Amino acid sequence: MACSRRELFAAGLVGSAGLWSGCGGGDDEQEKRPLQVSAGPYLAMSSLYLGLERGYFREAGLDVELRQVPGSSQALPLLARGRIDVAFTALNPSLVNAVLKGARIRIVAGREILAPACPDAIIAYGSAATFPDGLTDARQLRGKRVSVTRSSTFGLFMLDHLLRGAGLSLDDVKLARLRRSEAIAGLMSGQIDATSGSDLRFSHVLESDKIVRGIPLAEVLPEFQYSFVLFGKRLLQGDSRAGARFLSAYLRAGRDFLRGETPEFMNEYSASNHLDAEAVRTACRDTFRADGEIQMEDIQETIDWFDEQHMIEDRLTAARITDTRFLRLAREEARK
Repeated sequence: MACSRRELFAAGLVGSAGLWSGCGGGDDEQEKRPLQVSAGPYLAMSSLYLGLERGYFREAGLDVELRQVPGSSQALPLLARGRIDVAFTALNPSLVNAVLKGARIRIVAGREILAPACPDAIIAYGSAATFPDGLTDARQLRGKRVSVTRSSTFGLFMLDHLLRGAGLSLDDVKLARLRRSEAIAGLMSGQIDATSGSDLRFSHVLESDKIVRGIPLAEVLPEFQYSFVLFGKRLLQGDSRAGARFLSAYLRAGRDFLRGETPEFMNEYSASNHLDAEAVRTACRDTFRADGEIQMEDIQETIDWFDEQHMIEDRLTAARITDTRFLRLAREEARK
């Protein structure tokens, strides 16, 4: 039985374990390869939703079921055990440590970069009370109360590099780990001076005169790759063609998305979160890599930083945490 997009989106918001399960199936649905994909209803997943809406995964012989798993800390064990097959996440110490212990989890494609063409995508924001003339230089953060997202190690990585570019270190700020909502409230109330690595482009809080736009992280780490597609045990150990077909369909949708084609999901997201739908649709999309290329040097730099911060049990090479065969096969398929 087919499901409306609004029903699907609503199901995603309440954490349905099978957002697309049983929707739009044809007579040969039972013959399609089932894949459990961890992905919530977030704008960063728009190209995935575009592929689902267009039927690209069904055309590739795949029955994709979306699962909402709260955070990579829970997704990684599920990937390793074969309970889910695909996840989308930034590189984090938990992933490195899991691979060090022998977990069958690998990065198979690149997703997002810090694109200079999209300076507002990930940015440092400041309290207007602290920075009445704006936050334009990381040296202004010395001695200030700065937050990073509680669950994001990469947010700390970006803040460290932001400070390093100004000759400072994490020791030069008063660090707070807060949820995004807590950081916004802290900026509004003046309890914190700045927050790093947030995407507030579509938040109504930016209409307030209590928050000032700060320093884009793309100025500090231009083109740096921070988000990836991960495969788990079942795809890594099984027939590699299934994983290649998933990537081929996903990248096909990504190319459409970068050309400006918009999933209905984005309109539903805007309505549900009381955002300006036109602003969401027309926002810069160049943070996404249409070719899925894995920037190995960026992975290695991140791993080395984890090691420097004593977050991982041992250092490893980027090659050990990646598997490029699926991307290679997907490209071969696309050329046919």
